[in-house]
Amino acid sequence: MTQKKLAAWLRFVIIGFAVVGAGAYFWAIPQFGLSIVGRYPEFAYAFRPWVALIWATAIPCYAALVVAWKVADSLAAERPFVPENATRFRAIARLAYFDSALFLVGNIVYTFLNMNHPGILLMALGVVFVGAAIGVVCQGLAGLVDNAADLQQQSDLTI
Repeated sequence: MTQKKLAAWLRFVIIGFAVVGAGAYFWAIPQFGLSIVGRYPEFAYAFRPWVALIWATAIPCYAALVVAWKVADSLAAERPFVPENATRFRAIARLAYFDSALFLVGNIVYTFLNMNHPGILLMALGVVFVGAAIGVVCQGLAGLVDNAADLQQQSDLTI
């Protein structure tokens, strides 16, 4: 597979994540919350704060998609091993860590405000773990791209 094809597939996946994420963040999750409020009206006070937290977690996700698009642009230009891509992977890792921390802190705060169930907090730890795992993978990719960029620069200087 050529780098241009790989970049096209990566862009397709990024667009897919953006569309599915928009559907989840702005339709499915609010509808799920409304159905809970419909069955259990005593939780209506927690609906808006939870939607606000979920939407706040969407911001780093979409920022990471924008950065990933720049990586795809670099692949399309047949420049995969450049220091800029390592920096971009580190940025995605920081966004993943921030998003995980935001979701965890929000869950803990809502638990103390009696707007969350301890079981939901335990399930949220799985989401936090996935976000942290994405951050670790991106940190590893950044290191690999850094090493590859150094090797490529050394080989370019060799006659």
